[in-house]
Amino acid sequence: MKTVTTLMCVLPFCFLVGCANMTSGEQSALSGGALGAIGGAAIGALSGHAGEGALIGAGVGAVSGAIIDEDRQRGEAQRRQQQRQNGKHHRHEYHHYYDANGNEIVEEEYYAD
Repeated sequence: MKTVTTLMCVLPFCFLVGCANMTSGEQSALSGGALGAIGGAAIGALSGHAGEGALIGAGVGAVSGAIIDEDRQRGEAQRRQQQRQNGKHHRHEYHHYYDANGNEIVEEEYYAD
């Protein structure tokens, strides 16, 4: 039980550390690993092996997160290539706003040329 409590306190801290200097693949792997560890710990706690469940879940989640991100990037690259071949070019504009708490909000707009 002590392991589960420790994991439940440590894992949210991982999310607070930040991912500013990471690639999207690294961010996805970290997020998947953290979520997998939480799920693995919860399932493992039912059988009395929370630590083992967290380790297995973290590994599966990290690999899954990286694979999902790679697939997403591949799909975006294919979409851009297809647009170039079809002669459709789009202009992107990014607008940065800040909410009342100082959090940055980015809005992306597409315009057909």
